[in-house]
Amino acid sequence: MEEMISTEALEREILEDARKKAERALHEAEAEARKILVSAEARARRVIAELETEYAARAEHVRREAEARLPLEKSRLKTAHIDARLRACVAEFISELPADRALSLAKSLVEEGLSALSAVGEAGPSAFAELGTVRYRELPRSSVEGVLCALFPRAELPMPEEDDTLPARGFVLESANGYVRLRATLDLVAERLVDARRGELARALCAEALSL
Repeated sequence: MEEMISTEALEREILEDARKKAERALHEAEAEARKILVSAEARARRVIAELETEYAARAEHVRREAEARLPLEKSRLKTAHIDARLRACVAEFISELPADRALSLAKSLVEEGLSALSAVGEAGPSAFAELGTVRYRELPRSSVEGVLCALFPRAELPMPEEDDTLPARGFVLESANGYVRLRATLDLVAERLVDARRGELARALCAEALSL
């Protein structure tokens, strides 16, 4: 009997000791888990803070770059606006010229082209000893024929053909062999006018834009 009691007491002691050890292990595990959680939270806060700092720095860099580009972009947009306004106004003015004035300007362009041909050894009007095609736009055919007769008194002149696909009023000449082609359309006059008088025209037409 005493032996059985002793055995039961020993078992209780063993179980109690195991329970205490288990509780101690559980408490230690919980404490270690809390430490790990605190450490993880600290690392997470540190990483988040670093990311926020990095993103803030990037955002500041982007903001500074954008602000640095603003004057350049403003200048580019202003220049584009002024250029478009100038070209539109000059094109409108050129398009409203009387036919005789438009014809005179086109003739001057041909004369310049012939002079340029002479300068490079193409003998000017003789390069068009035989005209292949003459296309014109928004000019009286008889007036075009008169200009051609004055420019090429010895050439065999074809019948001018009206061509609405030309970029502006004027005409285009091409030699019979296709080697020489002269374009005398008034958009070329408009481009020259804009290039030569850009500042003056800009002050007259776009004073408000220039003050921005």
